[in-house]
Amino acid sequence: MAMFIFCVPRMKRVKLRRNRAFTLIEVLVVIVIIGLVAALMLPALQSARETSRRLQCASNLRQLGIAIQNYTSYDGMLPRGFNGYSIQVCIMPFLELGNLYDSINLTLSSPFPDGLIANQTATSTSVNVFLCPSDAASLDYGSGSNYAGNWGVGFLKYGVENNGPFSSPGRIPAVGLQQITDGTSQTVAMAEFCRGIWNSRNSKRAVFSTSEAIVGAGKLEVFASACRNIDIDNGKLNGLIKGSNWISLDLGQTLYNHVITPNGNTCINGTLTREGA
Repeated sequence: MAMFIFCVPRMKRVKLRRNRAFTLIEVLVVIVIIGLVAALMLPALQSARETSRRLQCASNLRQLGIAIQNYTSYDGMLPRGFNGYSIQVCIMPFLELGNLYDSINLTLSSPFPDGLIANQTATSTSVNVFLCPSDAASLDYGSGSNYAGNWGVGFLKYGVENNGPFSSPGRIPAVGLQQITDGTSQTVAMAEFCRGIWNSRNSKRAVFSTSEAIVGAGKLEVFASACRNIDIDNGKLNGLIKGSNWISLDLGQTLYNHVITPNGNTCINGTLTREGA
């Protein structure tokens, strides 16, 4: 009898591999590596951002300089402000800020309450070209100005109260570029400063008062010495907040002088703002 044998293949046993999870140590190692990479990259990123901000600040000064030149080409004289309104106000039409300029009521004197109240909407407007993004105070307070025009070397230094290119109307005649005898490449037009913070004793932001007024012919250097040597920690603070508005033609707001070297103290001479540093 013939026999048929059926060969049934044996089923292969498939070995199932379970996916192995990360161990706690591996997770911690990855987190540490990511943290180290972030720590290495963060300073470089911050440095790149600050470089960009500084370039913007320099660009602002360049735009202001071009606007001053364009104003001078149009008017024949450097802008000095008028009716208490600042250089910034004068050059607004040359900074593509014509609409904001037109919104200001220029018939009311700026330093007095009527003018400031009437133009409150304008003055509360933050104008980027007036603000240096490197200054944290500008980010916190919005409107105002980090830039001020050169008012000269200080009171009575050479027989006049101020002799800068933007000296006050009525004090000395207006000047054009031809009157800047040292040349425009050797004379400061505008400077950048840190804006003030209320009650700050940071020497770049604070405004101090000398104990008494030191004013008069030959007294400028005496006052300058008192300002330079003022006690930063205990000296009397003045209520003036530097750069808090861009509309008023005032020292410490849109004007500065060269009584003190750059990055030195800012001082009011007793209670006399115009004779300050």
